[in-house]
Amino acid sequence: MSAATPPRLGFERRLATLGAAIRRRSAGRRNRLIRLLGEEFSPTPRRVRIAVRIGLECAVGMGLMAAMQIDSILGAYVLYNLTSAGAPMIRPLMCALLILVEGVALALSHPLAGILAEAPWLMLSFFALETAAYAYLVSRLQLGAVWLMVQITFLGTFYVVVFAPNDFGWGLAYTFGGVTVAFLLMTLFDTVLWPEPAEAALLESLRECLERTRTRLRNVVHVFLDSDDASAVPAAPLISHLPAHLNLLSRAESERSDPHRDAVLLAFVTTIERIYVELARLTFVVGERTPRVFRDLFKPQLEAVADALDRSLARLDDYIAGGIVHGPSSPMAESATEVAAAFKALDARRDELAILSRPEAQAAEINVMGSFMLGLRGIARLLELSPDDTPTPVTKAPPQTIASKLFPLDPDATKYATKLGVAIALAYVVGLTTQRGDLTVILWTVVIAGLPTYGATYRKMWLRLIGGVIGGAIGLAMIIIVTPNFETVLTYMIACFVALSVAGHAAQSSDRINYAARQAGTSFVLVFAGLSPSEDIYAPLWRVWGMLLGIAIVALVFLILWPEYAANSQLPRIKKLLRACLDLMPGGAAASSDERIQAAEREVMKTANELLNIADDARLEGRACAIDPDRVVDATGTLRRIAYRVGSVSEVRLQTPIPPLAPETQAARDAFEAELRARLQSWLDYIEQYRPPTSRSALAWAEERDSARLGELLTRYTDRISASGYAEVASWPADTRVVLFGEIESFHRFIILANELDDNLSRVPLQRRY
Repeated sequence: MSAATPPRLGFERRLATLGAAIRRRSAGRRNRLIRLLGEEFSPTPRRVRIAVRIGLECAVGMGLMAAMQIDSILGAYVLYNLTSAGAPMIRPLMCALLILVEGVALALSHPLAGILAEAPWLMLSFFALETAAYAYLVSRLQLGAVWLMVQITFLGTFYVVVFAPNDFGWGLAYTFGGVTVAFLLMTLFDTVLWPEPAEAALLESLRECLERTRTRLRNVVHVFLDSDDASAVPAAPLISHLPAHLNLLSRAESERSDPHRDAVLLAFVTTIERIYVELARLTFVVGERTPRVFRDLFKPQLEAVADALDRSLARLDDYIAGGIVHGPSSPMAESATEVAAAFKALDARRDELAILSRPEAQAAEINVMGSFMLGLRGIARLLELSPDDTPTPVTKAPPQTIASKLFPLDPDATKYATKLGVAIALAYVVGLTTQRGDLTVILWTVVIAGLPTYGATYRKMWLRLIGGVIGGAIGLAMIIIVTPNFETVLTYMIACFVALSVAGHAAQSSDRINYAARQAGTSFVLVFAGLSPSEDIYAPLWRVWGMLLGIAIVALVFLILWPEYAANSQLPRIKKLLRACLDLMPGGAAASSDERIQAAEREVMKTANELLNIADDARLEGRACAIDPDRVVDATGTLRRIAYRVGSVSEVRLQTPIPPLAPETQAARDAFEAELRARLQSWLDYIEQYRPPTSRSALAWAEERDSARLGELLTRYTDRISASGYAEVASWPADTRVVLFGEIESFHRFIILANELDDNLSRVPLQRRY
């Protein structure tokens, strides 16, 4: 008989193997979660400072409202929401305008609510139409979160009047008093007591990201060269700080009016995000298990490249620390030369060893080595120039009337506003059926949690749910512990300071989870705020229940009945950037005047900002998203640089015309520009032709392009210029020669950027999953 393994024993072995695999997977997920939380909540001086500011500002405000006997939680709600969300600084003039609008809105709501309460169907229609119209107004005029608070207080009146028709006038007065205290206190902190300008916060955050990038890059190179332990491979970075940076940039734009500065800061935000993406790819390469035969042969050269990149990142960090003030030359010129020399030595070592022809060479290791070197080159390419070396728009947009901003109707904004109107009508009906006046929070939840894209709404819904439960539990614990033992306003303020400082610290994490922390603080305010430490636990519980109902309604309307995926919003904006590049080229529709060039460049900055925001939402859509958001970030950065460079070439030609070139030379220049225009037009045609685009078709489209053609045409043009010792331009004035040579330098950059664009756009569509 054969010594076969008994069936039962074989089954037990398979079961044990499966159990071990499950335990390893669970341990990996647990370690990943622990590392994520460590990265998210690690204290930094800036986080601690802002957390203390949030806690102090809210505690003082809630104490003042209690001392002034303002019996409304809306004042505390508005105060915490705006301070924890990092709203733009409120100046005295803006504060006066907000209080005026709030007073007028609440005054109008009193008689209007009384009239509509007699006809429920009119009330329901009013809810839907007012919410949709106001959402469209806020979206198109870019009013920001502070104006959403006005809508929340306004809508609450029409809900409360149904349950307290005889007393809601006092409720309006209390609401106005609480909101006025909140706005005045925020203005005092923002202008006198503790100002926190958004631009300074953005620069500080960019420097923190660069420092983490330098540390991670050193670890990645060390593991690749010196470690045989697979567990020593550093995990890929989990957190993108792009959403936080874009939020700070938006705040900075609101706090001052300087489009040139806005474009410069956007360039830095985009570049640092692209470095983050390249480093994540490099980390995955290091994790590949392959033989390590040749790494030692390249170790000195790779270490030299890594050291040069580290010094280049340090130089960029120093430049940001200095406030990003561009001098006559690129601040990255010296470090870029050093990096180029290090790569030249690496290439020489590769040619010397000729590892591809060695018999002992292993294909797997060579592939990994090539990918690693390619990743290092990707980071180096982003550090060749300072992000603000590329020309940027410098003029302020001409003033637009409100009507020109609102009309013609924007399809995306209209669709979002309609969905929000439907959701708020459902919320009102659900609130009425419960017969509870405490459920006003259901309306607030719908207004805040309903967002334009599927990914953003999905994330905010779950984070609001988690944060609401945590904050409600903390608030109830405070009621149980604080209320029976303490009765003074000071005690009430201390409890608020402790809870909201902790929530404020957690709210400084990335946009992936910071909303949960903000919502925990909001739920605490809803449960605990009042004239004194609350003793009633039933009304707070109804408020938490209202928040959960609001989340369910948002999920029904925005995720099930009418989802809007981020991928659907990305491709139209990529097309918009491609068209802008074509319009900005010499001879294009926008290149006929300085004003049109500046307007087109401002539109490029706006569209690029929108694309970066949507790309972060797309990361959450998983299988529903057919677009690679990281490649969208890369393509956005490349298109932005192309747009600004072609705009600069066109603008310089308008301002400093050069003498006529020889017919053959002019034909060579025209041929280069025509080829560049054809490369851009080709991708525009592709996006128009393939709906939706696929990975296979995009890669095939890119392979059809002759990548060497641009270089050949530029060589033909520069050979004509340099012929016979630059005889053709020798008699030109010095200024015009400088203009010509600067244009040629831009042409050289166009070759690099066009190849980058081909690579990025060809990889934007993800492979289909079957």
